[in-house]
Amino acid sequence: MIIGSTHISLNLALTVGVLAVMAYRLAAGARYAAGRDGRRLITEIVRGIRWRHIWPIPAVVVGVVGAALLLVQVPGLDWGWWSAIGGVGNPVTGSTAETAGTLWEWPASR
Repeated sequence: MIIGSTHISLNLALTVGVLAVMAYRLAAGARYAAGRDGRRLITEIVRGIRWRHIWPIPAVVVGVVGAALLLVQVPGLDWGWWSAIGGVGNPVTGSTAETAGTLWEWPASR
């Protein structure tokens, strides 16, 4: 796709679109949370947290990490959505072939 004189790939256009939607949703959520109704809801939820909600967390984390480590050893299960769109490494850092040689290469490699 060509917009003006700049070549924009479909992946880049979709990425920008998804980031724009996520930014809008985060801003709307923050605006609601800062309002009276949002603070009231947050207070109600936090006051409702009991020990029965907290104690299973370490066991769940160990179980999820253990299952992930076992499943990634199965051939074919080490491939996922990040590899499908050309990502390399950790999807959180966003390393792709498109970030190579750009301003984003340094933050993405950290």
